[in-house]
Amino acid sequence: MYYMQKIHQLKCGLDEESVKIQTDYLKSLVKDIKVTHFYNSEPYGKFVARDLNVEEVQVDRKRQKYPISATLIRKSVEENESYLEKVVYKDFKEA
Repeated sequence: MYYMQKIHQLKCGLDEESVKIQTDYLKSLVKDIKVTHFYNSEPYGKFVARDLNVEEVQVDRKRQKYPISATLIRKSVEENESYLEKVVYKDFKEA
């Protein structure tokens, strides 16, 4: 079971090296902002919160209240436009 979890983590980008790359980038984006919490619905949230030294707040992890994810948005931006701010939707359309 342990090895299956490790394989899953590697496939999902949750290995320590991948997480460090992602959180280092995020740190560079928020370096001048006082962050106290990281709200998320993803397994990697605990790593981001740890690396930013903030409190993690899991929100609707099972996606029962908000049945959406970044993967679903990328698959069909038009169908999921209602979940996006206008400026974000516009950016997707121009990409």
